[in-house]
Amino acid sequence: VMGHESCGAVTAALADAPASPNINALIAYIEPAATKARRAELNDEEILDLAIRENGEWQMRQALDQSELLSGFANQNKLAVMGAMYHLSTGQVEFL
Repeated sequence: VMGHESCGAVTAALADAPASPNINALIAYIEPAATKARRAELNDEEILDLAIRENGEWQMRQALDQSELLSGFANQNKLAVMGAMYHLSTGQVEFL
């Protein structure tokens, strides 16, 4: 599961501002990570970075929790679910 720096969807979730129905549907999936990141005593840039990382972790857990197939393969060590962060500015991928 790969997030990327400067993610607009995560930025929208952190903004907690009115958005279109389609964007609100996406934000609903991101909100747990945004809520967790908002609790940190960080500046806005650091909160965004943390929220993007937390969203990746959250989405990995959700994928395993919501899919018996994926969780079964993961429990049998036939599947590894990994998180990563794509840095747009450098083109590098950081595995989490």
